[in-house]
Amino acid sequence: MFDDPQNEPIYRIYKYELPITDHPIVKMPHKAEVLKVGFQDEKLYIWAKVNINNNLQDHFFRIYGTGHDHDEHKDYIDTVFSKDGLVWHIYK
Repeated sequence: MFDDPQNEPIYRIYKYELPITDHPIVKMPHKAEVLKVGFQDEKLYIWAKVNINNNLQDHFFRIYGTGHDHDEHKDYIDTVFSKDGLVWHIYK
């Protein structure tokens, strides 16, 4: 599916839950721009600037703990600190 080029972009900042797994997938509009990753109420979330006229698609992330092996080709997004002392590094 493609975005509708006749629609004017309508940008909003939305929050999406990011499951803490090695390879989480989050459905967000096409071309979503991740602004921040952080904990809220002990859950991990992404805040992203999205064009609500764009179609939803899967966005693939990678979460690494400190000291874990990781792929060189991933784009770094943010580092977050959990209440239990774990540190997660988020890539897309």
